[in-house]
Amino acid sequence: LSNNNVSLGGTITAGGNIALNLAVGGASLLDANIVGADLDAPAVSIIASGAIGAADAIVLQTELLTASTGAGSARIFNASACCVTVNGLTVSGAGAFIELSNSGGGALNVAGGVSTSSGGISFVNTGGDLSVSSTINAGNSGPVTLQTVCSGSIQVNNSVASAPGGGLCGTTTLCAADNILGNGTIIAETVSLTAGLSVGQSGNQPVVTSKFLSASAGPDGDVVLVVDDNLGLTLSSVNLAL
Repeated sequence: LSNNNVSLGGTITAGGNIALNLAVGGASLLDANIVGADLDAPAVSIIASGAIGAADAIVLQTELLTASTGAGSARIFNASACCVTVNGLTVSGAGAFIELSNSGGGALNVAGGVSTSSGGISFVNTGGDLSVSSTINAGNSGPVTLQTVCSGSIQVNNSVASAPGGGLCGTTTLCAADNILGNGTIIAETVSLTAGLSVGQSGNQPVVTSKFLSASAGPDGDVVLVVDDNLGLTLSSVNLAL
């Protein structure tokens, strides 16, 4: 414990839930564990009045994550071969951002609201699908990035916005090793969609609300989107790698 901050220098393990509440005194949760996870439990809940992670991310091994900050960013690395559910992840504070990376081959599902007040949001899943079934909102035109690495599709079944509150600004980027699918909405001034296979399929394609749109599919892939063209859309590129 230093300057009201809590540094984790070893692994805290539980067979059930781990709940950390640092909601007073401006306390941040920091990583001081050189090797291995900081928190290892089936479910992890973190409330920090400061930040969660700093130069080094907080390292988790969990299948259910809920986290929030009062005045700071959240940098989290998780490893799980099972399906991982984010049941809510919110940060507050000027420029506070969210960075969540998951590895191990399990799917990553955003089931609870994810938001910032003025910073960007980044979700990266290595070796599995990434699905959005709740809202992702980056405040004050913060950029949004969703990515699957090595394998995995991105399924958008709710709103992914770099411009919450009705404005149209910021940048939203989706990059999938496999497909970009879903019936949700992608909202930003600039939207970039890149897939190793297809961007949308008939009956399973996102709605894009944007001024500037680029979309790229892989060999034998398709680009199938519903586009809100009431805003004077500029289609910068549609690429099919033949």
